[in-house]
Amino acid sequence: MTTNSNAARTAGTPGPNPEAAAPPDGPFSLVLPCYNEALSLPVLVGRAVACARRRGMGPDAFRLIPVENGSTDDSRQVLQALARGPDGAYLHPVWVPRNQGYGHGVMSGLRSAPRGIVGWTHADEQCDPEDAFRAWEIARDATRPTLVKGRRHGRARSERLVSAGFAALATLAFARRMHEINAQPKIFPSGLIDRLDAPPTDFCLDLYVLVRAGDAGYDLAEIDVTFPPRRHGTSNWAGTLRSRARTMAGFVRYMLRLRAGGR
Repeated sequence: MTTNSNAARTAGTPGPNPEAAAPPDGPFSLVLPCYNEALSLPVLVGRAVACARRRGMGPDAFRLIPVENGSTDDSRQVLQALARGPDGAYLHPVWVPRNQGYGHGVMSGLRSAPRGIVGWTHADEQCDPEDAFRAWEIARDATRPTLVKGRRHGRARSERLVSAGFAALATLAFARRMHEINAQPKIFPSGLIDRLDAPPTDFCLDLYVLVRAGDAGYDLAEIDVTFPPRRHGTSNWAGTLRSRARTMAGFVRYMLRLRAGGR
C-alpha cells in the first residue's frame, strides 16, 4: 500500500471486463439516504452545494440526490422547501414511501443517477460533504477504476474496536484487506452499479459494495475523515444496546452468507 495526497490506495484483483481507465463522462451524483433527518438537511444541503460552487460546478456537473427514506418526521416537507429554494437546481430528491432499510434507500438513489461518478454519504452531519468531493476528485483523476472511501477519526474506542473486529472477520472471509467497512463516503464510477445485482437492504450494503468492487478489479483508495458526534437525532442501528447487538449479529450472518456465494 502506498500513500499519496492523504489517500491510501490498494489494488484490486482484476475481474472480467472492468470499466475503461478513462474517467467516466457525466456529472458527480451524491446520494444522501435520509431517515428522520429534518433538522440536519438544511445545513447539509447548503454545505454540499457550497462545495460544488467552490469548484465552479453548476447543476449540470453536480447532482445532490437526497433519498427521503420513509421518514416519520418532516424530512419530506423540508426537502420540498429546499427544492424550491436557491439551491434547488442541484437537488434531485427520490421519495421512498415506506422505509425498507438503509441499503434500499441508498440503492434507490444510485439507480436514479446518470452515468458518471456516483456515491453516497450519511445525512446526519457526522459526514462532511467536502469529504465526498475530495473522494470524487481522486476517483475522477484515477487511471484505473477506483472506489474511494473514508477512514474515520474521532470515534469512541468501543466503536473503533467493533469496526476493527468486523474488518478482521471480513479480511479472513474474503482473503483481501478490509478496513473501516462502514466508513463514509463511498465514491466510484457508475459502472459498478451494474454489478450490484442483489444488494442487501440494510447496513450490510457497505460490505457488499466493497466486495463487488474488489471482484470487478477496482482499486481501493481511502481518505482521512473526521467523525464527530451526531448533532441531531439518534443512530438507527446503534441507538440502544439491543439494536446494536441485532445489527452486529445480522452483519456477521450476512458476511458468512455472502462469502458462501449466497445473497
